[in-house]
Amino acid sequence: MLERAETVRVVRPFGAAPDRATIALTDEIAMGAAVINARRLESSALQLLVLADEHQAEEARGRWGTKGWRQRIVTAPRETGAGSEAEPAPLPAGRRRALALLALSPGEEKIEARLGKLKRALRKAGTPAIAPYFTGRQVVLAYAEPAEAARAAVSLAQTGEVAIGGHYGLAEPFEDPFSGGCRVAGDAAALVEGAAASAPPGSLCVTEDFAAALAASGEKSLYSELIGELEARDGSGPVELYGVKPRLN
Repeated sequence: MLERAETVRVVRPFGAAPDRATIALTDEIAMGAAVINARRLESSALQLLVLADEHQAEEARGRWGTKGWRQRIVTAPRETGAGSEAEPAPLPAGRRRALALLALSPGEEKIEARLGKLKRALRKAGTPAIAPYFTGRQVVLAYAEPAEAARAAVSLAQTGEVAIGGHYGLAEPFEDPFSGGCRVAGDAAALVEGAAASAPPGSLCVTEDFAAALAASGEKSLYSELIGELEARDGSGPVELYGVKPRLN
C-alpha cells in the first residue's frame, strides 16, 4: 500500500513502535483529514472500514456513527502466512496518551499582571487533563479532547491579548520533581510551542493533526482553515498550520 500510495502522511512521533494509542490517533487523523479534504472539494467524506468480523463492525458504528459520518463497512477475515486464519497479537497499551495541547503566549510586557488575568480566565475554560503551568515564555495545558481544547482556546483568544497554539498528538506526561506538577516534554511540546509562536495575538493557530482531529470530532461551532507552515525542530520538514475560528452561521 505504501508503494502504491500517491501521498503518505506519517503521524508523530516518528519511528515509535505502534501501540493502541497510536492506532486510535491515526484513525482520528485519517478521518479528519478526509473530512477537511472533502470540504475543500465541496463534497463529503465516506469512511471505508475493512474489519475482521461483525463484532468489530458494531464497535466501529458505535464509535463513528454518532459523529454523523457516512460509512462503508466491509468484513474480511484476517489471514496470516500461507492463507491460514489467525487472530493477530494484541497491541501493547503503552504509557503514551493522545492529548490536545495548548500553549498560550501572554507577551513580555507586564507579565505578572497578564499571567494573573490569564489564570482567572482559565478557571472558566473547563477542566483540563493537565493543569496549566508556566514555562517562562508560555502557559501550557492539555485537554483530553480536541473540541474541548479548541472551544476553550477560542474563548480565551477573543480577549485579543493572548496568542494561542494547539497540537493534538501522543504525549507521555511526567511529574516534575521540582514543582510536583504534571508536565509534557518532547516533540508534542515543541510543536505546540512553535504553533503559539506563529500565532498573532487574539488568534488560535493549530497543527494539521489538531485540525484533523477537530474535524473528526464533529464539532459544529468552529471551523479551521489553512494559514501557513511551521518548520519542525526535528528537521522532518514543514508542518501545516490552521487557524481556528467560531462559525458565524
